[in-house]
Amino acid sequence: MIDDCYALNVRGETATVYFYGAFDIVQIRRDASTNWSGAPAGAHGLLVNGDRCALIGGYAERRDVVSHLRLGTGEVELVGEGRIDGLPSEGPQLERICRGPEMHVIVGTDWYRASIT
Repeated sequence: MIDDCYALNVRGETATVYFYGAFDIVQIRRDASTNWSGAPAGAHGLLVNGDRCALIGGYAERRDVVSHLRLGTGEVELVGEGRIDGLPSEGPQLERICRGPEMHVIVGTDWYRASIT
């Protein structure tokens, strides 16, 4: 059950979602879906590149955390964590767009870009 979609990533015909309730990552391609459990809670951005992904943010003191994950068989593996330096994590005019391995953050007239390779 999906209570709220916290992060969405669409690239081509593949949609990857990260949602409240279970905080699972689910990837949908055509008529098939794959589910990974065990992701950190509360992220607001999702970058995807093959079997790797990055969750951006979390609750409270984790708002600027980047969680690097590997998508295994049914579960995510936490590869490492870091902190965002210089990229706004919240604000009234903040817009975040994630497509594949790239995230674009627009705050007012400022445009930031981050990616995983």
